[in-house]
Amino acid sequence: MRSMLEVRVRCRSTEWTSDRRDPHELILGRDGQSLSIVNHGIDLHPDNGRQILSEGPIGSSLVRLDLSGRIADKWPVAGDIASLSLRHMAELPDGSLMVGCQEQGDFEAGRPLLVRFAGSAAP
Repeated sequence: MRSMLEVRVRCRSTEWTSDRRDPHELILGRDGQSLSIVNHGIDLHPDNGRQILSEGPIGSSLVRLDLSGRIADKWPVAGDIASLSLRHMAELPDGSLMVGCQEQGDFEAGRPLLVRFAGSAAP
């Protein structure tokens, strides 16, 4: 008998852009009408997921899509926290998102590794 983890579905019904490179996680909003996507912004080698190919700014972002695939909100990571790569998120009861980050630059800078995104303003 196969476990549920061994069953794979191989079909694609549609494809949408997340407006940045390297989507890392996607969650369905509590409202059931939106998808939130964190793009970690780091180009990795397709044959070796640990080898970083991109140079320069990270380009990490959070994007919220409606269920038609239209970008409803987007928050590029910039300014003092531009060296953070967004990784994983959870939606809070108020609809804001808590996002865990990974520092890609100056590890001694003491930047926050947990960021809260609320509304349509930058973090």
